[in-house]
Amino acid sequence: MARPAQVIIDEDDDDEDGDLLVDWKASSSSILASASASIAIATTTATTATRTLKSSCGLFSGGTSVSNVLCLDSDSDGSVPIAVVLGTQTSSVDDPREIKRRKLEQEKEARKEERAARKQAKEAEKQRLKEEKRQKKEAERLEKARAKEKAAQVRTQEQQKAKWEKGKFSAENTVAIIDCKVAENGLIGGQLLNRLAGKELKFSLSSNPISGSIIWKTKRLAESFDTENDEIELEEVDVPYVLLVFGAEEFSSLLCQGSLDVHVRRVQAQYPGFTVCYLVNKLHWYLQKKDQEQFKRGESEWLRPNADKALAELVTNYCGVHSRLCIDEAEVADHVIALTRSLIECPYKQRLTSLSVSKNGDHVVDKDPNKEVIKKSSWLKTLVAIPKVSGAAAIAISKRYPSFRSLLNAYMDPSMTVHDKELLLQDLEKEGADSRRRVGPACSRRIYRILMAQNGDLKTEDVETGADQFDCE
Repeated sequence: MARPAQVIIDEDDDDEDGDLLVDWKASSSSILASASASIAIATTTATTATRTLKSSCGLFSGGTSVSNVLCLDSDSDGSVPIAVVLGTQTSSVDDPREIKRRKLEQEKEARKEERAARKQAKEAEKQRLKEEKRQKKEAERLEKARAKEKAAQVRTQEQQKAKWEKGKFSAENTVAIIDCKVAENGLIGGQLLNRLAGKELKFSLSSNPISGSIIWKTKRLAESFDTENDEIELEEVDVPYVLLVFGAEEFSSLLCQGSLDVHVRRVQAQYPGFTVCYLVNKLHWYLQKKDQEQFKRGESEWLRPNADKALAELVTNYCGVHSRLCIDEAEVADHVIALTRSLIECPYKQRLTSLSVSKNGDHVVDKDPNKEVIKKSSWLKTLVAIPKVSGAAAIAISKRYPSFRSLLNAYMDPSMTVHDKELLLQDLEKEGADSRRRVGPACSRRIYRILMAQNGDLKTEDVETGADQFDCE
């Protein structure tokens, strides 16, 4: 701690008298009074200065503060006292306010850093979610693109498969394999090859196992084909048909030797399950020519073979064997071309049934003047499908009963007897040339018995004669 300020007054030790002592005491009293006032003012000033210095020292020196005023002194003329202030170093750790302030600053800084870290983490999470969302959308887009591409591929393959199943590509994938012996025959081979090339039908020359034969090969969809595969799988198959081309002289020689049966069995052994056709060119012309030559020469060495019987036996004695006679080489070429086209198209054509024939109106009589009108109405086609019902009668019935339901309602009327129902349509008048004629009782009875038959196995004629045992009421 700093010592209190002291005022030092010097005295002379010279030999002065006692009067001076009294004056000195009086002067001392006034000096002390003046010094006390100066000290009070100095103390107040020092206190204010101390506070200012403490604040300044605490702000700029990081913990240094002024604790006491060390001494007081006057200036040179002794009129203004001067306070000398000395500072002492004290640690800020000991100041509770400084500790609290620092703690608050640290907490504030920590909160600021925490907020910054939280904001940074939030931004990072936002970026991560945004990136995940982008990647997810990209994956979905790629997946949709792959699915769309796969669907388009499957759709294309299904369309291609449908075209193959309908035979759209059958012509360009079917090849006629012609034996070299047929091609070497100048009259037949040359015209045949030219006609095939002109019709843009594919063919190739080969040495077939059976001399003079023509076979066909085509490409079809493999049975194990699946639309999930990248490419359409095809397999080459044989068309189950073999055509044997003979000249008249060669076929007659075969008949005279009696080796036709051996030849047929050989062909069937080579092509089991195939349809065999013997095509003979100018056979009747050749036989007639030989007969004329023999008659002119008067010779009896050559015996005319029974060609008609042999050709008939091909159909009756063998399964899947028939013949075709041509009058010239042009007919041979036409037959081969037509046969090739039939073999290309027939496997893909829908087979006709009695129902499909009636549906298409093929059962309508061509000479019927109302043919076009009948083909446009299923009810008229149903009526004319009944035997002995003309188009005019069907139109007359349709005008009175425009649908099968309306006629059936009349037939189901409980107030009418079976006899009345059978004759329900007899008085309806026909139109056109038969305008004066009626449908008639026979036609009316036939329609009723056909439509109301209870036994589907009965023949139409049996129903007409009353074999269905209709009860009369």
